[in-house]
Amino acid sequence: MVGVMCVGRLTGQCVACGWVRVSALVLTSIVALFLVLMCAPERVGIGVQPHSETPEPLNFEELVEHELPDAREESSESSSRPSRSAADSSDPHSSSSHSSPARPGRTPSERERARPDSPGTLAARSGEAEADEDPSIESVAGTVFDQAGDVLPGIEVSLIGIDARTESMPGRSARSDRLGMFRFDRLVPGEYEVRAFGGERHHSLSQRVRTGIGSLELHLQGKGEIVVAGRVTDESGQAIPDARIRALGGGEETRSAEDGSYRAVVERRQASQAPVLTFSHPQFREHRAQLSGTQTQGPSSSMQLDVTLKSRTSTVRVEGLVSGPFNEVVSGVTVWLNASRPGSFRRTLTDDLGVYAFERVESNGSYQIGVDGNRDYAPLEPRWVSIGRNDEVLDLRLRRRSSGELNGTLVNPEGRVLPGFSVRVKSTGASDHFPLQLISDAYGGFSIREIEAGDLLFMTTSLPRLEARGLVLQPGANQYVDVVLDWGEHWLFGQVLSSGGQPVPGARVTAQWGMQFGDVFSQSQRETRTDIDGYFAFSNLAAPGYTLTVRAEGHASARLLHTLGSGHGQDLVITLARLEP
Repeated sequence: MVGVMCVGRLTGQCVACGWVRVSALVLTSIVALFLVLMCAPERVGIGVQPHSETPEPLNFEELVEHELPDAREESSESSSRPSRSAADSSDPHSSSSHSSPARPGRTPSERERARPDSPGTLAARSGEAEADEDPSIESVAGTVFDQAGDVLPGIEVSLIGIDARTESMPGRSARSDRLGMFRFDRLVPGEYEVRAFGGERHHSLSQRVRTGIGSLELHLQGKGEIVVAGRVTDESGQAIPDARIRALGGGEETRSAEDGSYRAVVERRQASQAPVLTFSHPQFREHRAQLSGTQTQGPSSSMQLDVTLKSRTSTVRVEGLVSGPFNEVVSGVTVWLNASRPGSFRRTLTDDLGVYAFERVESNGSYQIGVDGNRDYAPLEPRWVSIGRNDEVLDLRLRRRSSGELNGTLVNPEGRVLPGFSVRVKSTGASDHFPLQLISDAYGGFSIREIEAGDLLFMTTSLPRLEARGLVLQPGANQYVDVVLDWGEHWLFGQVLSSGGQPVPGARVTAQWGMQFGDVFSQSQRETRTDIDGYFAFSNLAAPGYTLTVRAEGHASARLLHTLGSGHGQDLVITLARLEP
């Protein structure tokens, strides 16, 4: 009842009222704890935001830093590692064409090649992250043409490593796109062999290249036949019947008719050499004719070729003395004689008196004679001699070798050493001297214990062409030289547009550089073509600036000097004036 007070409550002995008091105390404690948590969340580590009129967003980076310190440290280490793009964009000497560190895949054509389902994609998607982080990963790109200069799409192209760093890499393959272009990405730096398989319509072709080349051009010669017709006569103009006519390397053999006429069908078998026909007869000297010229172009062609054979004559003896610069006899050296026809090459050794002799040499002919040198004497440069009807005495004089020692370092124009870089060295003062191949050590150094004295030429055998010349090695000298080669880590990007603002695909872009460093003059030349959107790129640059030449069909050519680092990271745009038809 409402107005009646519980007697037990007054006396403090009511059980129900005691439970109520306990429940109130518990509820009060819970409310107090909740208020403490709301006012000071940082003291207990609970991520509850304090009440405010304008709530602030959560700082997830601080939470990650607080909860995952190991992951942040790993991320910091990976971000500090240099990459090719990042290094280029931050380098004050880098190309002005940078718009972002990820610039190499910026153009639509390059994005097309980078798709996993693109025929030119040569690495799995799982390897992309590793390639982006590794500054040593490079590429090789180029275009496939036929002998007329038209692009060839759908040509299979393979790439195989050929030096100490790349030969262990698995082979790659791709097909040229609709512009004849192909590209191999994520390659270990070094030298490779690129081979284009011509299939049924073209001959295959291979080319040695160095990574970073974006301008490789492979011109495939078309397969077909050449029909050759003509007459075979002697020196007096009389017909030679039954002369044997055949093509070097195989093919059907034919013979001349009674009036000396013949007709031969020759198949093109070489991708870079013109076919060769041989004419032979027991009573005449063999004759070779190379089938070249505009009349041999095209899948099927014909040409007229009249041949005169020289009669075989009597033989004579050819002998002589080989001596040194002070008339001392030179024994044990090889003397050779050659008439540039099959079976005419002969060689012999000089005896203890320095005498050589050739028996039964066909008379009335021209021959090349030469001497292979030894440790003390340089080889004799080959020279032409005429052999008459009588025995010949030909004395030969050799010069002593003059060599020196060469040490040095391969560096680029920025002064950075080039470790593991391969070049060839040739002494231009000795025509018989074959180029020596050297590979720099881990510090860019090299050492040649003995090399022929004279003007030295340093050159690369793979594309792009890099050269350094002008150093003169004195006989007996031990010289040191820094050889400067244009090889670095910078890029140059650009786009070629017509005067109306449209992209110019297939334009040929050449980048040239040359500079004098003391007695040594260094130079380089690179070439590439623009893609379907008019973009082009040069990689592995180290020189401060380049002379760019741009040529495109239907446009006036352009020539300009471009300095790396200018342009504030913007792409280089080259505009060509369109020629009036």
